[in-house]
Amino acid sequence: MLLEFASAGVFSEGSDSMEYRTLGRTGLKVSVLGQGCGGPSVLGAKYNWEETRRSAVIQQALELGLNFFDTSQGYGDSQDLLGRWLPPAPEIVVSTKTFASLSPTELAVGFAESLAALQRDSVDILLFHDLTLATYDYAVAELVPLMQEWKAEGRCRAFGFSEPSPDQEHTVAWRALEDAGLWDVMLITYSLFSQQARFGLLSRLREAGIGVLTMFAVRKYLHSYAALAENLAERAAAGVGPLPTVEQVHALLADCGCRDLPEAVYRFVGHTPGVHVVLSGSTNAAHMQANAAALSQGPLPPAVETQLIDWFRDFRLEF
Repeated sequence: MLLEFASAGVFSEGSDSMEYRTLGRTGLKVSVLGQGCGGPSVLGAKYNWEETRRSAVIQQALELGLNFFDTSQGYGDSQDLLGRWLPPAPEIVVSTKTFASLSPTELAVGFAESLAALQRDSVDILLFHDLTLATYDYAVAELVPLMQEWKAEGRCRAFGFSEPSPDQEHTVAWRALEDAGLWDVMLITYSLFSQQARFGLLSRLREAGIGVLTMFAVRKYLHSYAALAENLAERAAAGVGPLPTVEQVHALLADCGCRDLPEAVYRFVGHTPGVHVVLSGSTNAAHMQANAAALSQGPLPPAVETQLIDWFRDFRLEF
C-alpha cells in the first residue's frame, strides 16, 4: 500500500499522528520513529519467521506512518526484504550501511550489491557501520571521495556513519565535528541511561546541520519497570548511589500521564532538540503501535525531564 503523506508534513493513521522532521541539511523529510532492520530480530529472520510474516512488519511500519528504514550490508537479508516489499514511493527514506575496513574497490562492489538488493537506482543515506577512531582517517582519505562521487551522481543523497555501540562518550562524533562539512548524518547512542549527547554534542550537530539518528532507546533495562528495578538493585549492590527507587520513578511518570516506562523513554529521547529519528528494531505489532503513540504525545513536562536527567545522567548502557 502506498502511503499518502500530508503536505503539512504530518501523516495521520488511525488515532495517532506521526511527526515528520527535516533531517538536517539533507532536506529529507523523515518520521520521528524509524524502523531498524537489524538488532536482535533482523525483521524476524532470527526468529525463523516466514517471509509473509516478516513483510507484515514492513507493512505495519508503513501503516503507522514510518517512512524511515535503516538497514545494512551486515543485517542478513534485510536489504533484499526491503527491496521486495517497500513500495517505490519517493517519500520513503532508506538508509543502509557499509564498512570502513573495505578497500575502495570492495566499497564500490558492496554499494552496487546494496542497490541491487534494495531494487533501487539510488539510496537516500549511506553510512559507515561502527566507524572508529582507528578507521576514521583511512575512511576520510580513501573511501569518502567515492561517496562524494556517488552523491554528485545522485546515487546517494547523503552519507555519514554510525558510532560503535560502546562509544557512549561519542569520541568519533566529536572527532567528526572537526570535519563537520563532510558528514551529513550520524547515528548515535542516546537513551535515558546514556544521556551524554545531550550535554553539548547534540547542539553542535544541530548547528552544523547534521542529521541525527538515535539507537538503543529502551535497551535491556528500560522496557519495563520490573527490568528497571532489577538494574537499580544491581547498581545498589555494587555501591552505586544515590539512586531513585523504582517506585519514585513510577510515581513521577504516572503523575504526568505516562502509561509505562517505554513511553517516557521514547518521549525523553525523541523530543530532545537536535534528534531527528529514534530507531526501533521491534517486530511486535503492539510495541510498534505503542512506540508511535508515545512519540505522538510530545515532550515530557520540563520538571519531569529535569528529574530524569538528575537521576540518570551518570548512567551508561550495558552492552
